[in-house]
Amino acid sequence: MSAESAWVRAAAERLRGAGYRDTSLHVPEATALRRADFRVSWFLTRLHTFVLLVTPGPLDVRRAAELVAEGVGAAKRAKGGLPLGFQTGLAALTVVVVDEATDDLRAWFALRPAKMFGAFPLALLVETSTGRVTTYTGDVYWGSAYQSFLAEQQHLVTGDAGSAALGGAGGGRGQAITTVYAVVFVLAILMAFAMLVLLLVR
Repeated sequence: MSAESAWVRAAAERLRGAGYRDTSLHVPEATALRRADFRVSWFLTRLHTFVLLVTPGPLDVRRAAELVAEGVGAAKRAKGGLPLGFQTGLAALTVVVVDEATDDLRAWFALRPAKMFGAFPLALLVETSTGRVTTYTGDVYWGSAYQSFLAEQQHLVTGDAGSAALGGAGGGRGQAITTVYAVVFVLAILMAFAMLVLLLVR
């Protein structure tokens, strides 16, 4: 077994232990897993998280971009349930595992993820020869409610809470803004509930 295959197997076991289940996304060279979570702090939305662990053949920036696009597209087709945007979100984390990467590849994986309606594409590069992990580490403002959760999933995949992850170098501003919005959202719900109770008891 190659080092890349062994890394993927270990990562998949960690994910299964955290509640992920295997799924088939029909993406070549990929082991795919998924889970769904609902939280009030996400403005009462359910997030479907897909992780694709890929051990590609020859890899360049163009192929890396294709893998991420394939992963997001396959996750959208497999999600099921309500349409994206109707209290439903989707995150597709494509983890590309190689022996060693070029500087061009590392630079591409460190770019800010593309904006997509109702979907959050993330790309993570793992080099088994050195253990180096490369991904976007800044804050995000679209889908920022999910930022800390998605960073946790990246750490779960790598098995290292100190590895590069979303928001690691962004200062937490995006998450702080979302926290304020979440508090206001919850207060608004409580006020609406209180008004409803007052109307009913009159």
